[in-house]
Amino acid sequence: MKMAQEISEIRRKLARVREELTRIEYRVAQVELELAKPSMEERVDALEKEMRSEYPDLRFDRDLLELIGTLPYNPVEKDKEILREAVFERFG
Repeated sequence: MKMAQEISEIRRKLARVREELTRIEYRVAQVELELAKPSMEERVDALEKEMRSEYPDLRFDRDLLELIGTLPYNPVEKDKEILREAVFERFG
C-alpha cells in the first residue's frame, strides 16, 4: 500500500512539473514572437519611407506616426477604442 501511495504522489508531482513546463514553453514562444517583430523604430522608418514615396514634400511628425501609424489594421467602429488604448499604453 505504501508503494502505491508513493507512486501516486510521484505522478501528481510529475503532472505539476509538466503543467509548469507547458507554461514555460508557451512563454518562450511568446517572447520569441516578440523578438521576431520589427522594432517600433523600424516600423516607423518603414512607414515614413512609404509615406515619403507618396508625399515627398510633406513633413511628417514621427511621434504621431509612432503613436497611430504603426498600429495594425482595425475596423472603423473600433478606431476610438484602439487609439485610446495606444495613447494610454504610450503615456500611461
